[in-house]
Amino acid sequence: MLWRDGGNQTAAGKLRLHSGPAERCGKSGILYRPEQEGGTTSLKHMFRHGIMTKADFWLIAAVLVLACVILAGRLFGRPQEGWVVVSRSGVEEERIPLGEDTRLLLRDEKGQENLLVVENKSVWIEDADCPDGLCIRQGHISHSGESIICLPHKLVVTIEGMERTASVPDAMVN
Repeated sequence: MLWRDGGNQTAAGKLRLHSGPAERCGKSGILYRPEQEGGTTSLKHMFRHGIMTKADFWLIAAVLVLACVILAGRLFGRPQEGWVVVSRSGVEEERIPLGEDTRLLLRDEKGQENLLVVENKSVWIEDADCPDGLCIRQGHISHSGESIICLPHKLVVTIEGMERTASVPDAMVN
């Protein structure tokens, strides 16, 4: 069977001899021979038949390299030991190392209590006498920047990284 590359004659102006059935490829109308069963589609085939351009290839390669770099940074990055910071009404009351397993009963001047647990680099409130109990249901936190908040007791438990920077609260509730 005779066919033309890309619907045009080849660079030499000659038709090429091709064995096997030829089909038209999508909108472009380029004739190509479908792969045999069990065959693979090579990059050369994809470039030749307009399925993928070299720009597509380099874009995909760049995205894959970027994804690998980000993943490697997260997996092999320096593990940070953090701090558990307990604040009430915007005032810091306690600062506990995240790696130190402890149970801390937090009681305010009205006698309201929250039982804070720090264990296996994870923090949670195990028991509280607040009416809604949302602070208990917020579950475990273990990453820098995560918080547990108990509004009835005006209590905020936050995990901070190793850098002990003086921070100003975003908002204060009276």
